[in-house]
Amino acid sequence: MGLPLKEFVTPVRKEIDLHALQGKVVGIDTYNYLYAYLMAIRASGRALEFDGRVTSHLNGFFYKIIEMLKFDIRPVFVVEGEKIEEKKEELEKRRQFRDEAKTKAAKAFMDGNIKQYNKYMAMCETITPEMITDFKRLVRAFGLPFLTAGSEAEAQIAYMNRKEDVWGTATQDYDALLFGAKRMVRNLLRNKTMKIHGKEIILNKEVINLPRLLDHHKITQEQLIDIGILNGTDFNKGVDGVGIKTALKYIKKYGNAEGVIDNVEKVSDQIKIEEIDQIRKIYSKPKVETEYKLEFTLPNMKKVAFLMVKKFGFNFDRVVSAIKGLKKSNIYVKRLI
Repeated sequence: MGLPLKEFVTPVRKEIDLHALQGKVVGIDTYNYLYAYLMAIRASGRALEFDGRVTSHLNGFFYKIIEMLKFDIRPVFVVEGEKIEEKKEELEKRRQFRDEAKTKAAKAFMDGNIKQYNKYMAMCETITPEMITDFKRLVRAFGLPFLTAGSEAEAQIAYMNRKEDVWGTATQDYDALLFGAKRMVRNLLRNKTMKIHGKEIILNKEVINLPRLLDHHKITQEQLIDIGILNGTDFNKGVDGVGIKTALKYIKKYGNAEGVIDNVEKVSDQIKIEEIDQIRKIYSKPKVETEYKLEFTLPNMKKVAFLMVKKFGFNFDRVVSAIKGLKKSNIYVKRLI
């Protein structure tokens, strides 16, 4: 789901281009973009496949990795680890959403509405272990780190960010800020433009600086977490009728969630202190993998080409052309030598 913090972060949002990230190590919330590629990169309404394996995500990541390396941006790919108990309700909602999409797709097919059928089929996509295995092979061939988080990928990258092992977190989900990511990079692996409801919109790359955000709103990290809890997160429902603006007003007036419960009846009716403590711990003390090694090595371009063409079925000329483009830029390779 993710938190609706767009307006909340607007005062400190800074648009950037890829040159601004040159030489920086960036943690990638991999599932976040993997889902996007599964939905966007399709043929005849279906995810790309080759030899019985889904390959849409591999196509998307291949070209974005090439693009990042050209600018000497060094990505660290992080995938989800152990599921958090409190997230089961959100995951069940997502499963129900996919089931409903399947039903709508079937109806659209029977009605002969291919456009609607393709739309709903895209909503049914799920990530499989095989997809992750194939992606990991590609990442390793590029000589890049691949990590499995202790639990949430955003929490893992935020932890690495606070240790200065990565410069920032690349994700679309503002939850990264609640986990304490010092810098959040949005739209890093998205195309410059995309169509939403038939209208083309521009997706500028941007950075949100957490310390500046807290300073602008005159709140602490703990208060930011409480604002999220009142609004609702992936781990709790929140309070009906309390959006981000209202949650901010309450927290600034009463200090913390307990203070809001003591003074606002509709809040005390819907959320308990025990639940607040539980969700706070998820964000402030998440389960993370502390024993990790970030090692960058020279890309094995022959292996990359072999995987993309022979194993994943992509066009030889296009793959080779992209690889040659990276070799010409040579910035990343020079840095490693």
